[in-house]
Amino acid sequence: MPREADPGDFVSSRTRLIVVTNLHNPTCARFDEHQLTALAETAKSAGARILIDEVYLQCLFDQAATAFHLGNVFVATGSLTKAYGLGGLRCGWILAEPDLCQRMWNMKDLVDPSSVHSKELLSVIALRNLNRLAARAKTLIDTNRALLRDFLKTCPQLDVKVPDYGTCVFPRIKNGDGDRLFDMLRNEYDTEVVPGRFFEMPDHFRLGIGMDTAGFVEGLARLKQALERL
Repeated sequence: MPREADPGDFVSSRTRLIVVTNLHNPTCARFDEHQLTALAETAKSAGARILIDEVYLQCLFDQAATAFHLGNVFVATGSLTKAYGLGGLRCGWILAEPDLCQRMWNMKDLVDPSSVHSKELLSVIALRNLNRLAARAKTLIDTNRALLRDFLKTCPQLDVKVPDYGTCVFPRIKNGDGDRLFDMLRNEYDTEVVPGRFFEMPDHFRLGIGMDTAGFVEGLARLKQALERL
């Protein structure tokens, strides 16, 4: 939601659930507490809840503070996937008032009654070592973000504001389209980005920075070649 937007413009008496991401996907822009409080007041006036996906918020590590602390109008979701690079474990959590948590737990047991036990055990190990995983991830992401900022100085084809947090950015291609760039990168450079059409912005693409630095540097080199051809 743009900083100047009034959340009331998007909510009516029929609204039952407001869904937002913080950090925002794909830009990694951050809601501040004032915006979250205003959104909470709007939701309360409509009798709605706010489902806030905070999987990227964990990229703030020790500075992260869940919106659930602002009131139980928020239902917050998080996971080990984005900030900690452990997507294969499929481990996440929900913060909500107890009765609602129990209802969601019952529904999960009905739809998805069991998980792979080895992944559950590995997730417990990860949670017990979260500080070590966070330190590793922060070093990697900070290094790659600095490399990205230097790279963008050499790419007049792109317009983007690099956020201070998160694992992705959302550049605009000044004279091209995301689908064409995606096809070229995948078919000719064995490199992946996410086309902006998935976010209703076809002149953009999502670029992830949460990977090993050597691979990231190579990916940027291939992206530059594709942009010059585009």
